[in-house]
Order: sequence, then structure tokens, then C-alpha cells
Amino acid sequence: MTQQQTGRLHNKVAIITGASSGIGRATAKLFAAEGAKVVVGARRESELASLVAEIKASGCTAVALAGDVRSEAYAQALVALAVKTFGSLDVAFNKPARWAKVAPRQVFPKPAGTMPSPSISPARSSARSIR
Repeated sequence: MTQQQTGRLHNKVAIITGASSGIGRATAKLFAAEGAKVVVGARRESELASLVAEIKASGCTAVALAGDVRSEAYAQALVALAVKTFGSLDVAFNKPARWAKVAPRQVFPKPAGTMPSPSISPARSSARSIR
């Protein structure tokens, strides 16, 4: 741990979705550096494997599960992996991939409030397990 890190997430367990790149990847690395045991998720398995290797090379702890954050089963699998591997879940950072460039009606064919956001499934599944 460098002097900049405070260890404020020491022994916490965190799920980070959208972790294969960008904000999600940076968050996973920061949480790990702050002492969290991280469970990273995204669709791109090779990028997740690279991230886990990078985190482990820095002396921190991480596991990955590739899948689609829009799937309730995948969200439940992330939570189950966290609890099975590390015994608990303390933090959920749900950062799904950015929306494709499509017309609003293609993304939201139903009125707002009737369709869950892609980040709702992980949040709902995580909320049941966070201590």
C-alpha cells in the first residue's frame, strides 16, 4: 500500500461491475489498494483476467466473473461469489457499460419507471447481502 492509500476499506468485500475498463476498472484498482477484497464483473472476460492479475501483482485480492449486468441471474452470481469466496459483502459499486448510441425509444421503449436500469439487478441482489 502506498502512502496515499489509507486502508479505509481494509477487510471489506466489494463488488464492482463494469470493471473491464474506464471508471469501473479504476475503481476496482483503488478499492483493492485501499484494502478491499474485490469481486469484479463485466462482459469481457479477458480484460477482467488482466485486471485480476494486475490487482494480485500489487499484493491485493481479487476474483472475477464475466457476464451481462442486465441479467438478474448474473447479479445473483456476483453476490454469491463474493459471499462464498470472502464470507460477506460490504460494498457494491455498480457501473454498467455506457449506453449504445441509439434513439431514446430504442433504449426506453416503455415509459420511464416501468423498466429497470441495467444497474438495478446488481444493486437489488447486493442489497440483500450487504451487512
